[in-house]
Amino acid sequence: MIAPGQASPARFFPICLGALGCGLALAQAGPVLGVPDTLGMIAQILACTLFLVCLAAYLRHLASRPGVVLQDVAALPTRGAVSAGAMAFLLMAAVLLPLSPGLARTVWFLGLSLHFGTMLLVGQRLWRERGAAAPPTPALYLPFVGQITAPIAGVPLGQTLLCTIIFYAALVPAAIIALASLRALAQTQRTRLDRAAQAIHLAPAALFGSAALQLGLPALFFAFFVLALFCATLLVIKAGWLAHGGFYPGWAAFTFPSAAFCGLCLRAEESLPGLGAAYLAWAALATSVAMTLFVLIALARRASA
Repeated sequence: MIAPGQASPARFFPICLGALGCGLALAQAGPVLGVPDTLGMIAQILACTLFLVCLAAYLRHLASRPGVVLQDVAALPTRGAVSAGAMAFLLMAAVLLPLSPGLARTVWFLGLSLHFGTMLLVGQRLWRERGAAAPPTPALYLPFVGQITAPIAGVPLGQTLLCTIIFYAALVPAAIIALASLRALAQTQRTRLDRAAQAIHLAPAALFGSAALQLGLPALFFAFFVLALFCATLLVIKAGWLAHGGFYPGWAAFTFPSAAFCGLCLRAEESLPGLGAAYLAWAALATSVAMTLFVLIALARRASA
């Protein structure tokens, strides 16, 4: 018998999130690094197509099994994946923004609503599991801090006040999850399934940094940029440990943090040109593209096997 969440299409949402982040990073790299605009456009089209296909599969699954969302929230492998689906709406809004601001606004508010709904479901589940829950992992960033992706499209859409509230409100759960998951990492022997998830620590640091710059908070931008650079350096040093045991679907956790870090470096190069952020952006962009393609191909092979 298949465990709840194991066969759910929600397990593909993290790679959709990574693909959308990679597409946005390629598009952002056009004016900053001279990357051809066509590459960003193609990547964004493919990423949106991938997400819509996975979303259609999930909705079909939901239609046949209405309680699947609750099962996905209950199962550790898909608890964060459901939130990744809501976050993907927020990134897709950023893709749609230059084409149709009205549609982008609708998708953005839909994604934000879905994300907070998922947050409530996960929070309720964790409350019911208190005392018997698994040790906290960085995957909890997705349901409780994933709303920090909102400013990417929200600020250009004119939702600066709402994005500012989201920014400051997300700092508290981000700090709690960081401390709790790092403490659990230090106290317990992590399994192979936990290792790739440690890469997610990079994502909130990078996203908070980008949001701070968008919201006109240069001091916080610099602080989060330094923090993200520290996290990225640690991940590079521990790359062998993170990848130990070979590929499994959790490797999608390597994709969206590298894209987020690339976006942060590109914003840093735009605001403070000539300080070397472009070199970091190139490295992060190459990592994001390579990891996204690798995980997509590996998942496709698994699905067809």
